Amino acid sequence: MEHRFEKMDSFKVAGLDVDCTHEDISAIEPLWDKFNGRLKDARDCQGVYGVCFDQPGGFKYVAGAMIGPPQGTPDGLRIWDVPAAKYVVYDFCGKPEEMSKMFHEIFTTHLKAAGLCFRENCAVLERYPEDCIDEATGKLKAELLVPVKE
Repeated sequence: MEHRFEKMDSFKVAGLDVDCTHEDISAIEPLWDKFNGRLKDARDCQGVYGVCFDQPGGFKYVAGAMIGPPQGTPDGLRIWDVPAAKYVVYDFCGKPEEMSKMFHEIFTTHLKAAGLCFRENCAVLERYPEDCIDEATGKLKAELLVPVKE
């Protein structure tokens, strides 16, 4: 699986969140539907992200936008801090429901095969370009960013 590396400074994400287990991520798609209607409320948007924070029993998933110094929290959105990290980056292009399979392969096979170690207590990211959805095919483009130890 091809990959590259990227170091990112800490940043803030304004968005909506849901608690998930690794076995049940069904709440993520409706969360994006809700957030996409609110995207214009995220001031100084500098990119759209899915952010996963580990927590007992699963993870907190945030559908959000990277923002600059906030002028207050946009109504109905919360702000999360994403810590600085070195990431291994993978390109994803497929049906949205296939993304979890790719993450599974990264965590169960690829990191170890590439001699990489997952960095805990950091955020796993999905970074979406403006033209992330191909309406004709239903395919989604994103970059999957997994924090690794240096």
